[in-house]
Amino acid sequence: MYTTGQLAQKCNVSIRTIQYYDRRGLLHAKRTENGLRHYNDQDLKQLQEILIYKQLGFNLKDIQQIINDTDNNTLKSLIVNQRRKIKQEIKDASEQLASLSQLETFLNKHSDFPGNISGGL
Repeated sequence: MYTTGQLAQKCNVSIRTIQYYDRRGLLHAKRTENGLRHYNDQDLKQLQEILIYKQLGFNLKDIQQIINDTDNNTLKSLIVNQRRKIKQEIKDASEQLASLSQLETFLNKHSDFPGNISGGL
């Protein structure tokens, strides 16, 4: 059994994070008579999964659905959506990089910077 602090330390998160996940129903603490939360090895595994899903960009609502899904269909669908979202973010960032490069080239060639350059990018 782990206390909230021990679980937080084991997974390198804050105690408040553990408490928040518990309130959201992502973790399920066992309460002692004096109200302290205790977690078991299954809770530790669940927290590690939650943290992996968070790292992959899933929000807590999605993670709740993944945890409640018994056949991984939700996870498969969310993976497709997440990949699509990340690809779009990469495309947008690439376009921003190209615009920054154009702006940098313009600035290197012209010493006077016009107030409105939107037409040139």
